[in-house]
Amino acid sequence: MDTVGEAVGLPYTGLLEKQSAMMGVWQLRRLELDRGLLQYFKDGCVAPRGTLRAGDVLDVCLEPPSTVLVLARQAGGEERTFAFRAGEAEEIYKWVRLIRQAF
Repeated sequence: MDTVGEAVGLPYTGLLEKQSAMMGVWQLRRLELDRGLLQYFKDGCVAPRGTLRAGDVLDVCLEPPSTVLVLARQAGGEERTFAFRAGEAEEIYKWVRLIRQAF
């Protein structure tokens, strides 16, 4: 991860909370981001819980103060919004920039 003010690029790995689609609770996830690929993992797991690839991501929006919304098309054409949040607004701005850069 980076320190405040340090430039970061892809690939990038970090921790964000992801909002559960079923229960709406926030759960800590490790995200791995590279060009055309975003994967999120449960703590200690090797296999991703979710994967978004190039062509899946339709839009990336900031929801102040510290949430990023990723609209994606899933298998079968269904659209879903993934919500990720950081502890600080500064951190989420970095993630928005990097996700837009990746897709």
